[in-house]
Amino acid sequence: MNEHNGSPLFETKTELTFDECKKLWYAIHNRRPCNRIMRILLVVLLAVDVVLGVFLLVAGAPVYVAVFCIVISAAAMTALLLLPIYGARVYKRQLWPTDRSEAELRFYPGWLEERAGENISNLSYNKIYDIIETKTNFYIMISNVQAVPVIKEGCPDGLADFIRGIKARLGEIKSLPGPEPSAPREDGKETPLYEVRSVIGWEEYKRYSLYVSGRQPRNIVITFIGLTCLVLGLCLVRYSGWLLAVLGAVLLLELFIIPRIKGRNYYRSNKFAQDKEIIVRFYSDRLESRDANGRTLLKYGDIQKIYETETNFYIMISQALGIILVKYNCGPELTEFVRKLKTGEKVG
Repeated sequence: MNEHNGSPLFETKTELTFDECKKLWYAIHNRRPCNRIMRILLVVLLAVDVVLGVFLLVAGAPVYVAVFCIVISAAAMTALLLLPIYGARVYKRQLWPTDRSEAELRFYPGWLEERAGENISNLSYNKIYDIIETKTNFYIMISNVQAVPVIKEGCPDGLADFIRGIKARLGEIKSLPGPEPSAPREDGKETPLYEVRSVIGWEEYKRYSLYVSGRQPRNIVITFIGLTCLVLGLCLVRYSGWLLAVLGAVLLLELFIIPRIKGRNYYRSNKFAQDKEIIVRFYSDRLESRDANGRTLLKYGDIQKIYETETNFYIMISQALGIILVKYNCGPELTEFVRKLKTGEKVG
């Protein structure tokens, strides 16, 4: 990260290809008993709905209703079987921008530095959520769902034992105050057009998380299917349609309640994101976001999307990762500038 912090103990490179994303999905989700139990229960429920579809057909219900039950349940079970592939694609698309597919990792005595191009992230060992070891990789968990993969095949001599040592003493390390890496140095080569500072706490993150998750294509599809199942099931109670209604209710429950639980768990598990002050600087062709953990450079042409609410702008780096701007701190000129970015107008 910073030359004045001294030489790293170890250096290696990592990548996040589709295969690596699939391994990461398995490593995170298969180690949680609750995830396995939920998948088993959902398979049972869907199987019951298939049986219900056949029963409705025999009982004289409209053919299209029975077919709907069978098709939806079969499609959902197929989706469950393909979940690892889908999960890997989601990780790749939502959590890692394209230019971060490859990164250099530098291990210092008190922290890990991740470099992807000009982007720098500093991960102090005392803030790490967990470390998972598999046959092929280590996963240094930033939160309960986000990780830095370390590919064992590319590890220099001694690095694997170094990571295992951190894992073994992680409980002790978490209770220590540091050392903390210093922030990337200011280059001072160019004066920004605008600069805004914000402190992002739980309330700000919650607003961001719920707003962005509600606009994911997956959630829009789930809403439609869930409402359809619920309404049809309630209309067909006399044909045991309540089972279809239960399926719809489960889907809507997953959509409206689970994101809140996931958002809270993510925030609590990610010490790097808690109550952090961020500085966002806008230049003629790019923006720079800085905090105590590092910096992110983003060219305006690489912005995925910009959402605007009554209180915030969310500048999306990927489908799920974004830079939060609090409108109250922006001022009218910066607000207009961001709106021009959103509409694709020329700036600078």
